[in-house]
Amino acid sequence: MSRDPMDGVAASSAIYWTAESAEYCAREAVQVMGGYGYIRDSGAERLLRDAVLGGQIGAGTREIREHVIARGGLVKRYKREGSIRI
Repeated sequence: MSRDPMDGVAASSAIYWTAESAEYCAREAVQVMGGYGYIRDSGAERLLRDAVLGGQIGAGTREIREHVIARGGLVKRYKREGSIRI
């Protein structure tokens, strides 16, 4: 098992980007379909529901992923400058 703290940052970044992209694409699909996109029988409605629930709830909250990414960036910066030890 690797002890590199950037592994968690890379994983959080990938999950964050994927969840945001899926939600954006699903919202665009619903917009393109107009009112029909909100009907339960349409595939776009299900894609949007799955993207929102899967990205925000299933993979952890958005705020936690943002925190992990930000902390990893700060650790990398300050380790390079030599002002902290982790």
